[in-house]
Amino acid sequence: MPRGLTVRDELARYFRIGQAAFRHLHASSAPSLDATTRFAYDLLVNVLGFSTVSSAGVLTHEGHQFPVALQASDGRVPVVVVPPVEGLEAPSNYLRPDGRRRSAAIALQDWLNVNDGALWGLCTNGHAIRLLRDNRSLTRPAFIEFDLQQIFENEDFASFTMLWLLLHSTRFGQTETLVSDCP
Repeated sequence: MPRGLTVRDELARYFRIGQAAFRHLHASSAPSLDATTRFAYDLLVNVLGFSTVSSAGVLTHEGHQFPVALQASDGRVPVVVVPPVEGLEAPSNYLRPDGRRRSAAIALQDWLNVNDGALWGLCTNGHAIRLLRDNRSLTRPAFIEFDLQQIFENEDFASFTMLWLLLHSTRFGQTETLVSDCP
């Protein structure tokens, strides 16, 4: 941080940047998948401090296809995106690369479970963002979800602080280390 600024000052700055991106996304009554993907990109780069975020599209592993929109930290953090009209648990019309409809959460969980290069991932629909962990047990999902709409529309700075502290790029480790080498 620059001299003279506190962590709270920086958090307030990132809160306002995230809030502006959220308002821009929801200025349209029905944001598209592309607009939601741009929002996710902006959130990752401008709010959460990821220096490398790239488009992924459909990734393949052992003949199976996985709809991953973005990859942060050189693939270490995959991101699945659906538009705001869809929930993170509902089967999506946008996530069917192999003909089978999946929810954003299941699509991400499937990718995390087969990909040894990622331990954590994010999925979002612009209203919420969810952090998932590689977890072979589907009977007990392992995730934390933040309600972006509630945070940004209600000026919930305390919840944003928790989001920022848990989802900041520094929490996922360095790209040249093992994926398990992270807080």
